Amino acid sequence: MRTVDPQRYAARREAIRDAAAVVFAEKGYTGATTAQICRSAGVGSGTLFHYFPDKRSIMVAIFVDDQAVNDAFIATLDLDQPVSEMWRLLDHLSRDAADPYAPGLVVAMLRLAVADGEFSALLDAGDHRVREALARLIARAASEGSVDPTINPHRAGRWLVGLVDTLYLMSGDDGFDAAAETRELRQIAARYLGAARPDAS
Repeated sequence: MRTVDPQRYAARREAIRDAAAVVFAEKGYTGATTAQICRSAGVGSGTLFHYFPDKRSIMVAIFVDDQAVNDAFIATLDLDQPVSEMWRLLDHLSRDAADPYAPGLVVAMLRLAVADGEFSALLDAGDHRVREALARLIARAASEGSVDPTINPHRAGRWLVGLVDTLYLMSGDDGFDAAAETRELRQIAARYLGAARPDAS
């Protein structure tokens, strides 16, 4: 019986997933085809379908894999350092803003979510986990007086996730400077929360 090398399998799956992300970013979800993904990944259709039954399953994998990274990062947050950990989480969420394919991929995901309730639920669940993590940090910071104590932590978490989403949607603009815009995001968040500036935390 032929055995499967788990590392090789994972590497091939990741390569196909990453190639598909580029195709989705360039063509949109509807415009992307499995043939284009095969060409981008340098594999035949038989190999592609061995890993993914259709293009939807690839898009789901792109999102789910990214959420697994987010979940692992959230598990490292230290509630005893709420303000610095909040900035660290926002930096993590903004980490791909310089990726030229990010805005197209975000739009492709959003358009799929409009037509696909199950995928939309996945996006909502991922956003919920991030919002809750931010809310926990904000609530602890508010209890310590490190941010505005009158702020609603859950509403604030929702607004911060919205700022990150806006950053990615802006990233396709001409002249977009990821580093400068990420700094601006932090400054907006600090003013909104009544928190110390990130570079002073």
